[in-house]
Amino acid sequence: MNTEFLPGFPRPLVFSHRGASALAPENTLAAFLLAGQLGAPGIELDVHLCATGELVVIHDDTPGRTGRLPSGEPLPGDRACVPVEKMPLEELRSYDFGIFFGRNFAGEKIPTLKEVLDACRGRCFDIEIKTDSLRCRDVARETAALLNRRPERENFIVSSFNPLALFHFRRYSDIPTALIYADEPTIPFFLRKGQGRLLCRPDIMKPSFADIGRTGSAGTSSGGAVPPVYGRPWITWTVNTPENAADALSLGAQGIITNVPGEILDGLPGTR
Repeated sequence: MNTEFLPGFPRPLVFSHRGASALAPENTLAAFLLAGQLGAPGIELDVHLCATGELVVIHDDTPGRTGRLPSGEPLPGDRACVPVEKMPLEELRSYDFGIFFGRNFAGEKIPTLKEVLDACRGRCFDIEIKTDSLRCRDVARETAALLNRRPERENFIVSSFNPLALFHFRRYSDIPTALIYADEPTIPFFLRKGQGRLLCRPDIMKPSFADIGRTGSAGTSSGGAVPPVYGRPWITWTVNTPENAADALSLGAQGIITNVPGEILDGLPGTR
């Protein structure tokens, strides 16, 4: 287990959630580049393995929510719900992933992970493997292979809600891993408190900030308490006010993930 992660970056770590996703379309180059302009040292993003073998950056497992036809119209129903892992890159590239957010972002294409890493050199990355499937070895292996080849590999952590994906990733890479979890109905009850750590042995824990706010009283403005992190360093998500960010950091978080990195950096002492 790595006891240190992202050693070249000062604490607290501030990661832009899917880029500066409050101001630009999530998981696009526009959002990632804007996050850099706002001064965010870190970028959080999501990866899927598409049908032709490329790692593409998108949150959902289907393209219908953020993808549009070039005209701006929603994708046809028979394509909107097709899993990304069953779509070739050429088809995914034919859709517009910016116009859903605003017409001034028309033309944004789904990026590959390699393209994002190339465009945002000098940042640190929290790369989330998105897969609910037990058949997650392929995406874990391909993510490890790409990151292992990068000269800036010390700038990466790899995370997932799926402990099996992290288990497989650790077989192929020593890049630090982070287990994401939350006490909410969309997550299997046996994973809501970070129990997946017993399978994947993560270096870092990533509890939801919503759980911090409802676990008890610790004298902070949100009335939060340290979530179960099992003696590991931790990062929390998604934190969108400087007050909540300060609460998380006061409880011991080494970093926060936010949709509004500019506001967080402006509101936290010592981060500018």
